[in-house]
Amino acid sequence: MRVLGKRACQLWGWQNAETLLVAQRENTTFKISPGHNAHFALRVHRPGYHSPSQLEAELEWLQHLGGQGLAVAVPVESSRGLLLERVDGYQVSVLRWLDGQVMGQSGQSLQLKNGPQVFHALGQSMARLHQISDVWCGSIDVDRPRWDLEGLLGEQPLWGPFWKNPQLTDEQMKCLQEAKSRLKSDFIKWSPQLDFGLIHADLVRENILLSGGELQLIDFDDSGVGFRLFELATTLLANVDEPDYPQLKAQLIAGYRTIRSMDVSHLQAFMLVRSLTYVGWIVPRMTEQGGHERCRRFIARAMAMAQEYLATTAEV
Repeated sequence: MRVLGKRACQLWGWQNAETLLVAQRENTTFKISPGHNAHFALRVHRPGYHSPSQLEAELEWLQHLGGQGLAVAVPVESSRGLLLERVDGYQVSVLRWLDGQVMGQSGQSLQLKNGPQVFHALGQSMARLHQISDVWCGSIDVDRPRWDLEGLLGEQPLWGPFWKNPQLTDEQMKCLQEAKSRLKSDFIKWSPQLDFGLIHADLVRENILLSGGELQLIDFDDSGVGFRLFELATTLLANVDEPDYPQLKAQLIAGYRTIRSMDVSHLQAFMLVRSLTYVGWIVPRMTEQGGHERCRRFIARAMAMAQEYLATTAEV
């Protein structure tokens, strides 16, 4: 893969650039340093995850967001003027390197000097992302995953049929299927009133960088068209175990509302939906290091939230 990275650099005119492997997860990412204190992120995209047209849509959207002043990693065109190149059968793109530090790591307590202030600013960044996207002409027919009713609760969800996770007991499987049915029925009633449009869809700690007083948003790999409440739910679910979670939640929503209006009446339902997606997401990754332990955690959280939701809605 390192040889591939070197070959890809040549398409951007960087014949002797220093390449450093920094991540090998969903995509393989290199930090490219061609000199003059300039740095870039070269991404070798995972085969089969997104089509070339979907990757191009992501890159064009990032161009628009960056052009409107949002702190994102802006794409860099190759020497041929392309945002996406093909090297040895792999799709490759390059983004400007952002020098911020990740907000936190999964499984570890947040170490923020002023967490509520950071979450208020994050809410504002989310709202700006949505606001900017809504006036982008490309958002009308953008070719990206759809985090809609079918993508979340259909028979073939984007991240897999969570109710078929092989580690589920029969009782757990029945509970999650019942929750899925209840949620789908509720979503059909709510959909006409729900805010819907382009979303990042994965604003967890590792995808939020802190650089001085600025927040930078990275990793739009799962971005698409979906419910805006799903955006908030993703961030909140990742931080629900923090001791000051109620304050973090309140500030995230308050920050968002300084830019755009947002009805959070159904936020808890979306947090349940987000927890269910992880039960599906982990299945093809079960053999990875720590995969089974992560799966047990995802199932435990989803079960607790599903049981609470079913009990609460049954009383209505």
